[in-house]
Amino acid sequence: MKNGFIPIFATAMAIFMLLSTSPVLAVEGTDDVSIERYIEFEIHFDHGDSLHIEVDILAAPYPITIFLIKGEDAHRQWLETEDVDIGAIKNGTDVSNMTVDFRVIENFSEQNTTSFKKSIDIGEQDTYYLVITLHRYSGMSSEDALSRATEVQYSVDWSIEEKEVPWYLLIFAGILFAIGVVLIGMYFHSTRKAGSEPMDTEEVSDDRRPAPPLRRKGPPRFG
Repeated sequence: MKNGFIPIFATAMAIFMLLSTSPVLAVEGTDDVSIERYIEFEIHFDHGDSLHIEVDILAAPYPITIFLIKGEDAHRQWLETEDVDIGAIKNGTDVSNMTVDFRVIENFSEQNTTSFKKSIDIGEQDTYYLVITLHRYSGMSSEDALSRATEVQYSVDWSIEEKEVPWYLLIFAGILFAIGVVLIGMYFHSTRKAGSEPMDTEEVSDDRRPAPPLRRKGPPRFG
């Protein structure tokens, strides 16, 4: 009984511990970015208490720019910026095309880099977009803008931390705990009952009892 309680109790405790954090979503890979191609991760933070993001990015041979964009409106504004006119670039104009402002998470965005490794915890719920683009700048020649392509190795992990466990899981864990308590009670009850029972005494049969001592007659008395 006691051994049966241990896995039940461990299961109940595991529910409380494991469900405090949602499963980690991890994406790893290698891809190329260019003036016409970028890498984007859409992260929905619509429940829970905190969003945790970890990023490890390497680029070669050309530098990249990383944006963490907050909200769908800011993302639409960034798409307007990123919608480059290849024809204009070939004509040597509008290389940067960065004419629209958009909101980014400043301490998790960086321009002109080949190595980026950071983590962040976000408490405000929203939809976030992690974007990796080829770094370009105003004054870049059209030849550079069109010919540059860089290989990007990335590892992006994110998870949502939950402080509250869903009520139905609390009920399930409570049932498991109650079963464990009952099993423990039954175990100790059976142990106590076994210890209180009188020990069986073996009756000695008549043929096994020691014979009584022999009585001897004394010498005859005269007189």
